[in-house]
Amino acid sequence: MVIAKPKPKASGTHADYFATPEGERWELIDGVLYHTPETPGAWHQDTSMNLSYLMHRHDAGCRLGVWWHAPLAVVLSRRNVVEP
Repeated sequence: MVIAKPKPKASGTHADYFATPEGERWELIDGVLYHTPETPGAWHQDTSMNLSYLMHRHDAGCRLGVWWHAPLAVVLSRRNVVEP
């Protein structure tokens, strides 16, 4: 049997996200701040580099956008800031 935990109070905004300590990884989802793992492992880094290479190679002739690497906050709304 799975017992659902009550959701934390969701009143955070992007200002709260940007006030988190430097050097720590946080995400703001639906107004709730979540502390996330500090660094990805080697498998994640290798996969990220391979995907970046393939996307960059595909985009070279298409000019679809700009590709950036983490860490980089993506502000989706006042209550949603993630760091993919």
